[in-house]
Amino acid sequence: MKAMYKHRWAELLVIALVISVISLLIEIENHAGIVLVTSLASTALGLMIAPGAFTNSIRSVFLSYIFAMCISVVFGFIFSYYIDEYFTNQNLLFFTKFLVMLSATLLLFGYFDVYHPPSIGAMLTYFIDDGFSDVGLIIFVPVSVIFLLASIKSYIYLRHPDEFKWSDFPKEFKRPPS
Repeated sequence: MKAMYKHRWAELLVIALVISVISLLIEIENHAGIVLVTSLASTALGLMIAPGAFTNSIRSVFLSYIFAMCISVVFGFIFSYYIDEYFTNQNLLFFTKFLVMLSATLLLFGYFDVYHPPSIGAMLTYFIDDGFSDVGLIIFVPVSVIFLLASIKSYIYLRHPDEFKWSDFPKEFKRPPS
């Protein structure tokens, strides 16, 4: 938490700038677009507050977004074309979506050893609710995550060279120690 309070206004400005650029390209009339922007904003804030945490490493954030997106595209396709039309009881439909979200979270955390909570919640919420309605996000989300990671992590490594040395940068791509 030390990094956030050291230069909090400059770092909040960097977060606002990065999220503003990303939000210009996302359709926020749809509630899912708002969830996606807030997810990316919470990722940016998490990167600034605890940049050394394993859940905020480049590997964990990027793979968590990618795996969550892939899982949610598959389940979004299944729901929108096969399951959704058979459910007349909304409570049962929401419970089924909750089970999908829970199993995907356990899969990402337990099997792939990547876990970044904002990515999992936003991606599963978006694609399970909308299915395949916006295929452009399949390309846009990884690009925006790369932009977010590159800008925020570069800023952290440049702004705090005593705490984050460029020689330690390859650790961002490794699994956390067991």
